[in-house]
Amino acid sequence: MASSYLISFDRDDSQLVSFHVVVAIRNRGNWVLRPETGILFNPGESGKFWSLGLGVSRRFGG
Repeated sequence: MASSYLISFDRDDSQLVSFHVVVAIRNRGNWVLRPETGILFNPGESGKFWSLGLGVSRRFGG
């Protein structure tokens, strides 16, 4: 699980907070799938944005 606080360089923009959950699924070889879901929101407002993603990693060497 990860969290972040997004800082805008524009004074008129609001600050955003996000939380993400990532799971690593490894097969018998060197490949790893990393499905991810997260939520991004502004603490002062009612809206929120859900995100889904998939990462793929390959391990090289020993």
